[in-house]
Amino acid sequence: IHNHLYLYSYDDADPETTTDKLERQLTKGEFEVGEVMRVDHEHKLINFASNEGNPLEQQLWQVSFNGDRKQLTTGPGTHAATFAPVGSAYVERQSARMETPKVSLCEEPGKCTEVWSTRALESLHLRAPEQMEVKAHDGTTLYATLLMPDGASPESLPLIVNPYGGPGE
Repeated sequence: IHNHLYLYSYDDADPETTTDKLERQLTKGEFEVGEVMRVDHEHKLINFASNEGNPLEQQLWQVSFNGDRKQLTTGPGTHAATFAPVGSAYVERQSARMETPKVSLCEEPGKCTEVWSTRALESLHLRAPEQMEVKAHDGTTLYATLLMPDGASPESLPLIVNPYGGPGE
């Protein structure tokens, strides 16, 4: 079961007593719709975040009320945004496993100017995290990340297991 977007209609003149009607499902597939960032009623568009394509990342997407979808970001990692109330501009925040966070001002998708980034991690000489997949007894894929100091071997380090059950858990 996944979180997806649906379009419903109702009587504008009497929204409290009218039964809503499902018009169409706007997203579907083996992915999660995370945050809805903006609903533009005038242009009939919804901007949202999703892990479509990679369950370990989050990209920004746009879907029309007709169900036509467009991916707004493609870089690695996690993307979030604050959209202007009017127009197509937004502020994008991106971070990835071995890249420092950055903030960009986007006039529209693909036309972004980086306005802030940090280089605070460069001096630490970190080893790249190792992504792992483990199958649970029921066949579910569990994702894990192995973080080790540079130059260390797994045999010489204690293991810390830090489970994450998801939001609200």
